[in-house]
Amino acid sequence: MAASFQEHVDQAGVRQVEEPSAATILVIEDEDAVREVLKMTLEHSGFHVLAANGGNEALDLCEMSEKPIDLVLTDIVMPGTSGTDLAAYLAIRYPWMRTVRMSGFTETMLNESGMRRSDSPFLQKPFCREELLATLNRALSGPEH
Repeated sequence: MAASFQEHVDQAGVRQVEEPSAATILVIEDEDAVREVLKMTLEHSGFHVLAANGGNEALDLCEMSEKPIDLVLTDIVMPGTSGTDLAAYLAIRYPWMRTVRMSGFTETMLNESGMRRSDSPFLQKPFCREELLATLNRALSGPEH
């Protein structure tokens, strides 16, 4: 029988967020269907989720959020401001925020184009729920940038 997600995470030495509802995640994704699936998945996993369709909406949500945003999950390639540039700006303005970047493009393609200019965790689309949650939990439990 396959190990449960929790057993897999425990075996990998990844600390789960003690109270996921205490973590607030800002999802920035320009594709409506992808954004909604991510939002629902994270909410069902106990996270408080804000969702934006791009840079301007993300900045507005950061300003209006009653709770500090713990982590930004952003698509890299979006119309207007790239997720990389947006995450760099947010890291300066809100230094406690962690960042996880995601893209349908490979890391190699992003590195060659200069779009991936960070050492923050990266999720290659498509990814599964377990990979998403493990990556977010590692980012939330890791050292601040």
